[in-house]
Amino acid sequence: VVQHLPGVGQNLQDHPSIWNLAWTVAPGNSPNLFTYANPLAFTQYAKSKTGPLSAPFAMVGNAWMVGEEDPEWPELQFLMTSFTSGTDKGMLLHKIIGFTEE
Repeated sequence: VVQHLPGVGQNLQDHPSIWNLAWTVAPGNSPNLFTYANPLAFTQYAKSKTGPLSAPFAMVGNAWMVGEEDPEWPELQFLMTSFTSGTDKGMLLHKIIGFTEE
């Protein structure tokens, strides 16, 4: 269905990201896609509602910054996550984010 709706998409903007903050952790301490797609994780969650599936995947927090034009409407969102573009071992996430192979 194609429909002309005046005003729709006029404020459509890209979502720039900054991926520069990084740190190292001991092997085995960083969650990855296989941590979540693991039968043991499903079993643990089904039995006790604990484990890696008991929290939103890689979601740490959100914060909004109010703009000058309309103090009732946030203009900037900060999304803090605990994953990187390599969380899935280079299978798909980097393509979804928009990174190229270069």
